[in-house]
Amino acid sequence: DLLDEINFFKSSANTILKIDTEGYELSVPKGATKLLKSSCLKFIQLEIRLDFIEGSYNPSDIFVYLNKFDYVFKSLDKIGYRKNGISHLDITFEKIFST
Repeated sequence: DLLDEINFFKSSANTILKIDTEGYELSVPKGATKLLKSSCLKFIQLEIRLDFIEGSYNPSDIFVYLNKFDYVFKSLDKIGYRKNGISHLDITFEKIFST
């Protein structure tokens, strides 16, 4: 809910929100519904830590949740590796505004 209290609404429509919360990537958007519904946030970049989410949520849950607010996958910006495989992904979502 804290993000909804910050006055982003005076910003341009090209504002980007970077989320890097070490396993709580789904919690941040869930606490920012007012911001996600607005037209001032164009991009969301998330670092999804695959090694921290064990059982708390599935990464696809983020895609489904953001899609409810018209955010769609834009790009896979980075893949982080560890010895045993992929540790994290940096993903950008873009809000599609209806015309």
